[in-house]
Amino acid sequence: MLEVLWLFCLPILCLPILGQPFPNLCSNERLLIVNRTKNELSKVSEGVNLTLYTPTTTDMQSCGNASLKCFLDEVKVLYIELDVGGESGKSLQDLIKKMKSSLSLLSNYPVPEASCELMSCELHPEMSADSFLHNLGIFLKQMNSSYCRKRYA
Repeated sequence: MLEVLWLFCLPILCLPILGQPFPNLCSNERLLIVNRTKNELSKVSEGVNLTLYTPTTTDMQSCGNASLKCFLDEVKVLYIELDVGGESGKSLQDLIKKMKSSLSLLSNYPVPEASCELMSCELHPEMSADSFLHNLGIFLKQMNSSYCRKRYA
């Protein structure tokens, strides 16, 4: 028996994805990792001058897959660029690695978005790592509250 999962039901388009249920697709854990990363970043952020391409709220609502891809690409940049020492630095790297892995799971199940196919991550504004993580948190909250069971909202 095939199970139907609704993923990225954007205001204009809802498409079912048929097949196996996706493990941890809707997860509050991703949001917790983002928040913990923000906290760890604040401990080591002195002297860190890093900007990342950051999807806006409007982009997130109209181009969910393109925004997700951009967030994932920029989390990879964050992981490479934030090579700070000490215990806080190691904890931060571990959290970013978890975040990258968790977002990668989501990117395996895209839904076509005709109006967003050509949207490049570099078209988004550059923001501080803290603002980037803030917007990523907003994106994950929107995903959980709109597309997943209400218990994750």
